[in-house]
Amino acid sequence: MKHSKLKHASLGLALMACAAASQAGTLTLSNWAYGSVGVNVTFGSSTYSGGGGGAFTGSLTGAGIHDRNPLLTYCTEIDQHFGFGQSYTDYTITTAEAYFGSTKALALARMFSWAAADATRVDSAIESTAMQLAVWNIVYDTDLTVSSGSFRFNDATATASDLYADTLLAAAGNAGQAQTQYMYLLHSGPPNNRQDQLFWEPIGNQDDNGRIPEPGSMALAGIALAALVLGRRRA
Repeated sequence: MKHSKLKHASLGLALMACAAASQAGTLTLSNWAYGSVGVNVTFGSSTYSGGGGGAFTGSLTGAGIHDRNPLLTYCTEIDQHFGFGQSYTDYTITTAEAYFGSTKALALARMFSWAAADATRVDSAIESTAMQLAVWNIVYDTDLTVSSGSFRFNDATATASDLYADTLLAAAGNAGQAQTQYMYLLHSGPPNNRQDQLFWEPIGNQDDNGRIPEPGSMALAGIALAALVLGRRRA
């Protein structure tokens, strides 16, 4: 009898987990949000040289409460790609904490909260490129500076973006920084493995703070609860 209860409870929890991870949508990124600035960085023993860096603008539809137009994102991977003007339906939405872990998610939240407190802090190509560098540093490195570590700038002289990235990373490491933003990830896994995209919402506007889940998630959650009730009755 105990085994039966555990089996039904496990089924219910699995279905509820599916409901939490079921959110997906159509992502279309149309252009750079603030213009692009060339990026040259060293990651580990390799060198990355990109034709641009910074925030992207576009839209997210079919994602329920996460629908955004315009949507601002930053990429979290150096070695993946996507195309402007193309619509992708293979992305799923997860929280930064679930994907990167609590330490990196907290650093990202502090940094984006600091930037959100004053719109002029990231409103140019140079500043946006700095934010992209800072995001990569948090994702790929263990320190909070682009002047050293396994992810760092490789220019002979630090650029304005490199220097401002360290200012952003200082906010990421500031334990006193008020957290006003909640971080999410648009993830594309196998077989396409497109470039993952980071986006954010003000705290109080996301699922964990009282927003109504999209119908598909509600339906799956309902099935999970029904399975638990049925399991108890049969037990």
